[in-house]
Amino acid sequence: MNEIEEYCKIIINKYNLPISMPNIEINYKRHRIRGTAMYNGTLIISDCIFEDKSIFKNTIRHELAHFAAYTENGFGHGKTFKKWAKLMNVKETNFSYTRKKWFHFSCECGKKWKARKKIKIKCTCGKLLF
Repeated sequence: MNEIEEYCKIIINKYNLPISMPNIEINYKRHRIRGTAMYNGTLIISDCIFEDKSIFKNTIRHELAHFAAYTENGFGHGKTFKKWAKLMNVKETNFSYTRKKWFHFSCECGKKWKARKKIKIKCTCGKLLF
């Protein structure tokens, strides 16, 4: 059982949530949205939540609050979601996330860059960097 499944199981049992274990998918391309609770029972999590333990825990609880709200025909961040979120101590967030990690690149010619993800960069001197 991976870290996400373990934490989901703990929270579902601790708060006696009226849901079953969601199917979990990790998205390695999405970085602005931490997680999504799909109506089909799939929990999509951005890989960036693993960079900070408190963000990880809050994101999982937030998405599980959505699943619990779905059982009562709740959707979005309405009254039913807020009831479950309050029960599970979900912290207020702006529901988006900016990666803390920067990748630094430098060329032999002395030019330097930084980017949020590893990309191919072509320096003005013509050299291709990774």
